[in-house]
Amino acid sequence: MNTPNLSGARCMRGVRVLAVTLACAALAPHARADLPGTIRASAAGGGHIWWVVERAPPGESGQASAAAQPFLLMHHASVEPAPTERLVTRLAREPEALAAEGSTLVVVSPSEGQQLRMVLALRARRNEVTGLWFTEPRNGPQVLPPLPAEGQLRSFSLSGGVAYALLRQTPSGSEAASGAGAGQPIHRLLALEIEGGSAWNEVPLPPFDLAENVRMTDADGRLCALGSVGGDAHESRLRLDGAALAWSEPSSITGVDAARVAARRALGLIEVGNLAALAERVPAVVEGGPATIRLAVLREGRATGWASFPEPTEPWVVAGFGGEAILFSLDKERRGIERRIAPSAAVPAEPVLLAPPGFTARNWVHIPILGILSVALALAAVIFGADAYLENRPAQGGNRAPSAPIPADRRRGARLGARAAAASIDMVPGFLVASILFPGSFLQMMQFPIFVADASIGAPAFTAFAIGWAFGAAGDVLFGRSLGKRMMGLEIIGVRGDSVSAGRRLLRSLAAAITVASPPVMLIAALNPRGDGPAEMVSGTAVVPAEPEGEATPGPGPGSDERDRV
Repeated sequence: MNTPNLSGARCMRGVRVLAVTLACAALAPHARADLPGTIRASAAGGGHIWWVVERAPPGESGQASAAAQPFLLMHHASVEPAPTERLVTRLAREPEALAAEGSTLVVVSPSEGQQLRMVLALRARRNEVTGLWFTEPRNGPQVLPPLPAEGQLRSFSLSGGVAYALLRQTPSGSEAASGAGAGQPIHRLLALEIEGGSAWNEVPLPPFDLAENVRMTDADGRLCALGSVGGDAHESRLRLDGAALAWSEPSSITGVDAARVAARRALGLIEVGNLAALAERVPAVVEGGPATIRLAVLREGRATGWASFPEPTEPWVVAGFGGEAILFSLDKERRGIERRIAPSAAVPAEPVLLAPPGFTARNWVHIPILGILSVALALAAVIFGADAYLENRPAQGGNRAPSAPIPADRRRGARLGARAAAASIDMVPGFLVASILFPGSFLQMMQFPIFVADASIGAPAFTAFAIGWAFGAAGDVLFGRSLGKRMMGLEIIGVRGDSVSAGRRLLRSLAAAITVASPPVMLIAALNPRGDGPAEMVSGTAVVPAEPEGEATPGPGPGSDERDRV
């Protein structure tokens, strides 16, 4: 007799749990993200996108660490040489909100009871040598003044170096009893300067229906808000009016169909380059079919059609990504997938799966090649630079007899500092050409090719060193010494003090190419008692300080080349 009652109670309990679950699912996207889409914690700005994913549940082994920090903060940059995703940090709790501007990210942690909301800031920086990204500060995120614990964080944005938080609070009993609108929620818009701000300050509320969603975003360094006025989507911008901040008069948005855009269909605004774009959800024409996400460029409140795509079934967001937009989504393994949307494209490009930063065979194969050549040059220098070989080696090719012994008092090789200065002078044309072809950081051109981990980002360095080597080699082969050697007072001679033929100078220049690409090989010169480098040891030459004009020089030995010193 009691069984039906128990079943009914269980049924009602299940209905209540389901209702609460659906309510939380409906509120979470609006409370946790301002990017158009369904990834709850995400942010983008200036060619960077950040997102939080929950780590896959622990396997059968049940690792304790997997349960301790289940959320991963990830980062992807538009200037990456390959589509990669980078793990920034692991989190014990999912952030309540993220906001980004350029390479700066601000994270808001949820409150617990009366504990204030912790606010942290961090920045993405790129290593100019390796091309890989890292996070600053190195010793942990910058701790900013906390946000109040009370209320719901409705929107959070970063614009012009200032963080903005829109809070909705329910008045306490005394406040509700004394207020004219008892029981009405209280809204506050708080602002904090990221650099040097000591407290959150109240600023005017956006002029919208605050019972509806208000989405704030950056628009060319100013805060822009998208909200509802009379059920239609309007936008307004925060500006400085005299000495006080004020919002501009709300302007309605006219859609691509020349009708006003309903606020419930407007998902948010994104900044693409210097343009603002509206993301709008268009209901499916066929019942049960996917809705369409439509992007439109906004100019003076009028939308111009740009691109559209079916709404993905997996978690997704659309954001500005440098000079284009990106449709970012997560697959079943929680890996990131990007689809670029060019300004001239009507649909997103083909999906590209992101992967952890790493090296592909085609991008780092130059390192083992240069390593093998460096070892080969070092072995050749030891073999062909030995006195026993040089003394039995003819000064010229053919069947001529071996040359005379190497003079014991032959001139010693120039110091490494002088040779490095001469090489630097010869490299100047290469750096100038590379700076024109690849404008950017000078450090990118200062990387020795053997130390460039990824050849796909090493074009400036390879260009600079290739042109610099060619310039120096041309001077050595054609004129007997390069411009750098001439300016530093150096010259190339044979190991017996004789002149060097153009063929031997060419052999020396070819061997020197390995030294230019792999400078550690030059350390052989520091171990050589005569101060010769590997290129000189292989070619039977020496780079020495030039003799003053008019000073007598040793004559050529038997079988040596005629002097052709310039």
